[in-house]
Amino acid sequence: MRPFLALVFLLSTLFSTAQDQPKSLLVLKPTLNVGNIAIKRDGGDPSSADNRVGYGIGLQYMQFFGERVYFTLGGDLNSRGYKGARVVYLDVPVSMNVMLGKHKIFGIGGGVYAGMGLSGKYKSTGGWTKFKFGETATDNRSRTDYGYLVNLIYQSPGLFFATLSLMSGLKDITPADKQQDLNWMKLRTSQMSIVLPLSLFIKSKK
Repeated sequence: MRPFLALVFLLSTLFSTAQDQPKSLLVLKPTLNVGNIAIKRDGGDPSSADNRVGYGIGLQYMQFFGERVYFTLGGDLNSRGYKGARVVYLDVPVSMNVMLGKHKIFGIGGGVYAGMGLSGKYKSTGGWTKFKFGETATDNRSRTDYGYLVNLIYQSPGLFFATLSLMSGLKDITPADKQQDLNWMKLRTSQMSIVLPLSLFIKSKK
């Protein structure tokens, strides 16, 4: 966590000298994920597993509407498991965001996401076992996931953004053939991300 925060500070200082905000940006988005799962059984209160830290990387398109409001559309590869499970998802988050106050340093936003499980494994008594994705009684979990997200945003005086996203799954990831009225499993993820404009890595030819 400390190296990640140090990187945030360094990039914030670097981007504080950036030029005026463009109308749109294509950015690289590295992330730090803290994953969990909410499990409800027999109508009781939901319980959760222990958190697990994972990482991710993605591309994000940012469209600005003036100086305060912007839209994002992304495609991310995220490790967002929990204790005893490690799963890689392809996530597509969409959000609208607004910067607040006179100096537009902090902001909030919200949106939705859809995810597809690509690979994963869980820890059983015999060691680590690969997840079987699908909707039958012999599968471990549904391959797809979707839900809503809430963003808390910090922006430096330049083009640097750091965002804390709280992703809450709405779909029961229990395979369809195993689902019961009083039981469900839903994923939860807290994600810290920064954005790196691709123009930092791709020099334009004049």
